Order: sequence, then structure tokens, then C-alpha cells
Amino acid sequence: ADGQRVPWKEMALYPPFFNLLVYNVIICTALAGAGVFWVPCLRDQFQLNDSQILLIGAVTPVVAAASFWWLGHVVDRVGSRPVLSLADVTLAIHLLSWCSLAARLMPLAWWSVVLIQATAGLGLAALNVANARLAMSVVPVAGRSHFLALFSVVNGLTLGVLPVGWGVLLDSLTGWHRGWRHWEWNQFSTLYAALALVAVAAQLWHT
Repeated sequence: ADGQRVPWKEMALYPPFFNLLVYNVIICTALAGAGVFWVPCLRDQFQLNDSQILLIGAVTPVVAAASFWWLGHVVDRVGSRPVLSLADVTLAIHLLSWCSLAARLMPLAWWSVVLIQATAGLGLAALNVANARLAMSVVPVAGRSHFLALFSVVNGLTLGVLPVGWGVLLDSLTGWHRGWRHWEWNQFSTLYAALALVAVAAQLWHT
């Protein structure tokens, strides 16, 4: 019946929820690219093999898991928004670190790997904890399940579709580079710089 129609448009445009949706689209845009670039960067630019790449990637979930318990207590004390800001800043540092590595300013060494992957783990953990708490706090009790379903669909579509676009852009820049004295602009450093700007834009949106 028409009276049972779910008002998806009105829900999406409900101001606190809409602001959170837009924030998630922005930050998930950065995460979608970050998930695409790191393996080709390590494989093509630094000639690492699959085992080395998997070992490097294993650092992130370890740091994320270790951060969840601490972040839960921080959210309880200060609220979701400061922790969301921590996520944005940490992820921006993560992406700028990749940019510096790809630009050959920062060497590929144990400390740079720890910096890159630890900031990924902390940033993702902070984002997941604060994002979930904030979503639960801004949606009305009435229709909460529909709000959260819409929230999940928007995030899933952003993370599912945008990697294709980022991958096409990465391929289109293959072989391009411009050298400076201590810095090289290439397909990876350029796109990681763009992702860092997107993370900064996410922070500016929700402040």
C-alpha cells in the first residue's frame, strides 16, 4: 500500500544523516583508491614479490585490532566527532606517506613500512568505531533499520564502484613521470596526493 512506502528520499535528506552520508562518500572515495594502488605500487615500482607484499599488508589488521579496544574507551569519553577527526588526519598522513614513498622521497625501509601500515590500521579502526557510533546517534529511533540499510548501501556502492574508476585512472597514467630534485611525480605519487586531498576534504566537511 502507498501508506507503507519507505520515504527513502526524505530519509537521505534528513540533515544530520545527509551530512554523515556525504562524509562517508568522500572518505570512502579515498579508501577506494587506497585499496587499489598499494599492491601495484609495491610490485611495479619496488619489485616486491607476493610474499613480501602480503607480509607488509599483514601489519594493518594487527594495528587495527589492537586499536579497537582503546578507541572504544576514547569514543565513550570524548564522543564520535573527535575520533572521526583522528581517523581523517591519520588516514591523510597514511596517504601522504605512500605519496612520499612513491615519489622516492621516503625510502622503502622497515620504519617506513611501519609508519604506512600503522597509520592505516589506526585510521581505519578510528573510522569504523566513530562512524558506527555517530550513525547510531544521528538517525531517529523510528525507521532506524531503514536509515542504517541506506547507510550501508551508499558505503557499499562507493567502495564497490569507485575502485574501477581509480584503476582506470591509474592505468591511464602508466609511464608518466616528472622529476624534481628530490621528488618524482609519477602515476602513484600523483594519485596518492589526490587521495590525501580527498581525506582532507572529508575532515573539512564534518568539522
